[in-house]
Amino acid sequence: MSKICLNPACKNPHNPDDNQFCHGCSANLAESTQSYLFENYRVTKLLGEGGFGRTYLAEYLRRYNEPRLIKTLITSEHKQTQQKIKELFTREAEQLYRLDHPQIPKLYEYFEKDNNLYLVQEFIDGINLREELEQDGLFPAQKIQTILEKLLPVLVYIEEQNLLHRDIKPDNIMRRHSDGVLMLIDFGAARVKTGIGPTVFTAIYTPGYAAIEHMRGRPVKASDVYSLGVTCIRLLTGCLPTGTTDLIYDDHENCLCWKEYLQERNIKVSERLVAILDQMVASSLKDRYPDAQAVLKDLLLPISPPVSLPTELEQDLLLPISSPVSLPTGLENGQNSTVPPTFSVPSRTLVKSPKRFGLLAGVVAILSGVVGIGGYLLINQPEKISHNNPDIDHNSQESIDKNDIIPLLESLEAQYQQGNYQDCYQSATDNPNQDNSVLQEWMGKCGLEAAKIKANANSYSAAISIAQTIPDTVPNYQEIKDSINTWSGKILEYATKVYQEGKLEDAIKLTDIIPDNSSAKTKISNLISQWEQEQEEAHRQVSLISKTTGVDYNRLRDLLEAGNWKEADRETTRIMLQAAGREKEGWFRREDIKKFSCEDLRIIDQLWLESSQGKFGFSVQKEIWQRNGRPTHARGKQNESWRKFEIEIGWYKIEEGRVGNLPSDIYNEEQNLGIWGVTLDDFFSRAANCNL
Repeated sequence: MSKICLNPACKNPHNPDDNQFCHGCSANLAESTQSYLFENYRVTKLLGEGGFGRTYLAEYLRRYNEPRLIKTLITSEHKQTQQKIKELFTREAEQLYRLDHPQIPKLYEYFEKDNNLYLVQEFIDGINLREELEQDGLFPAQKIQTILEKLLPVLVYIEEQNLLHRDIKPDNIMRRHSDGVLMLIDFGAARVKTGIGPTVFTAIYTPGYAAIEHMRGRPVKASDVYSLGVTCIRLLTGCLPTGTTDLIYDDHENCLCWKEYLQERNIKVSERLVAILDQMVASSLKDRYPDAQAVLKDLLLPISPPVSLPTELEQDLLLPISSPVSLPTGLENGQNSTVPPTFSVPSRTLVKSPKRFGLLAGVVAILSGVVGIGGYLLINQPEKISHNNPDIDHNSQESIDKNDIIPLLESLEAQYQQGNYQDCYQSATDNPNQDNSVLQEWMGKCGLEAAKIKANANSYSAAISIAQTIPDTVPNYQEIKDSINTWSGKILEYATKVYQEGKLEDAIKLTDIIPDNSSAKTKISNLISQWEQEQEEAHRQVSLISKTTGVDYNRLRDLLEAGNWKEADRETTRIMLQAAGREKEGWFRREDIKKFSCEDLRIIDQLWLESSQGKFGFSVQKEIWQRNGRPTHARGKQNESWRKFEIEIGWYKIEEGRVGNLPSDIYNEEQNLGIWGVTLDDFFSRAANCNL
């Protein structure tokens, strides 16, 4: 076991467990294991390290200790290539600094220190997809579909900036805890793409996720598409590459054999998604999607549920004559449609098999003739036909509805079995017969499963959005309502965590997602009030810690608010000596006063002013000093200006009601001398310069 020095500039941070000081930089390891002050940051944890640098978690001291990520690039050990590395780093950092996308961590700043380079980025509190795979198991098809829908637009944005990520893999995709949003991280390998053709780059990639042209140092936009496709396939199959084995890569054929793996293990994936993934990971560039936009276009094409006909033609002849027979667009004229049209099936649809189309068309023609000849009778004698026909059951509307939507029900069953719950739910809700009890059952069943997919991915807001669209007439609505309450509780938990990180506004935004009919909603109002009060107090506490000297003024505030003037007077002297680093000596030199922290003077003055309604404080004393001729002799010297000032301010006798009387501990009555050992002119001139 070893101690790790948290100094980002340390060249050798690993130390034996019994070391008190770092052998790399001499830092105190007892302190650095907790935190390490570095520039405007307090480094709290080493997150990872590699051959060229390390990654740290840090707190930004100038913004309520907001968490940040610091990445170091160690160049001091690479003398020959140091200048080139710096040039590349600066150019890439400038490019990344301009990226502005909600799913890409923000780059706050980059700088050089001691010949090493540093990036400061937004810290993403979440879990990467490799960890999610280990935690939750194989990703279902619907989850893979969602990953593509969420990340392809990010790739499109990157492509528009002429950037290539070059290292897309499960480790570099994070799901943020607070809202379930997928974040694309680690742009350390990203490079600017110039020109139309392939650009030669240093071959930076992760084995098992890079296309051939990428490994050869000539990546293009399609290379990032390949990496994202492979990432999805590995999450779908659970087959991650190791140093020696890759269960879904065929070295002889130089391609992925993932479809065979799915079949062997009976993993259900729609043909459409298989086709898209297959084209994303094609070995040859000419067979692969050229960029992310092309993938997104195919992915977002509307899907129509498959329509299947009954096995017996005679069943088609049982249709009521009054039911219209409609043909899908494009087939009336014998045309073929590339994308199946979306249409409802209120009655039996007579289009499916080419073999049967001629026969069915003949039947339609005959029926049309019958309607043409006997239409008058059919229209003007409906009651006679209905009431005189003993074969018609007037109470069988439900059975007729079920019979009419058989093809749709078959489609819903297929979609459900394939895990396409969102498509299943959409098909059920789009149908005009959705009041049918069977469709109601499917709506509740598929809708809840679609929502659960989102919830399982920690996207509780998306889960609730889906669940709220499900009608309250479905048979399993109570289960849906219970799920909404559970997910709302999860959002409230995340909101509480976000609040505890000091992000009140973000926490309140999260609570806005919770629906009004949720059981968690009743807790929110009181909770937000509590948060606001706590944060107000926390900010008050933070604001009373000097950023310049680190002195804590909260005790002085408490004494003043309690009206304990005498003890507050003594505390003022103590903390002023602490702020100047003169506690041991117990007095000030002139140079100490001339450079005394303005921030500390203002804090002390403001506390005295507020607690005394404007009677006490250095600014009040400064005005009295100015009115009495600005005496410049040291305190205790008996001159006219000093006597006039001393009589008005009343330092010989503490009178709590006398304006300017406090703070008074700066004057030592026994020695007839102030503890300052300096002139009033020095002190009040400093107060004036600090705008007191």
